[in-house]
Formats: sequence, C-alpha cells, structure tokens
Amino acid sequence: MLSQTRILHTLTFRTPPQNLWLQVDLNSGDLVVLGDNCYECNSTSPRFFSNKSSTYRSRDGDVTTFINNGTAIGPLAFDTVAFGGMSLPNQPFSESTHK
Repeated sequence: MLSQTRILHTLTFRTPPQNLWLQVDLNSGDLVVLGDNCYECNSTSPRFFSNKSSTYRSRDGDVTTFINNGTAIGPLAFDTVAFGGMSLPNQPFSESTHK
C-alpha cells in the first residue's frame, strides 16, 4: 500500500547548512520540520535551529498542519532549502513548535 510507504530524504536548510532527514508524506504537499524549541516532540528527532540561519524568516502567528494522523503547530517559515542538487530560495514550510 502506498499510504504505508516511508520515504526518507535529506534536505539542507541554509545559511549555514543544516542537514535534516525528513520523512516524505505521500498524502500531503506540506513541508514540516521540528523547531529547536518543540517541547512536545520526540527528543531524538533532528531539529531545525532557525537562529543559526541567516536566510530564515517567519510570519507572525501559528499555522496548524495535519500530518501522519496528527498535527504540527508553529510559524509559517521561509528559508533556502537544497534538495537533490537544487537550491530553492524562500521555500515555505511549517516550523513545528508543538503538536
């Protein structure tokens, strides 16, 4: 079944580069990363440190993203994301701060 397939890939958030393994959700077009201050997230999961990126920016307020039978809540963020040799400036994503 396609809905049970797990695909993992490395995305690089810059600048400077932060490599994160992300699970691709085939049922969603949303990009969600765990923020460094996510207080309800698995402590062993890789985190994104927005304060270490000079190209990061976010909007005020939180967005709720529905993923993997759960929710991720946090700001709508933008950063340069590299994937498969391509670099995408101002890529939107949800930075989960709690779930």
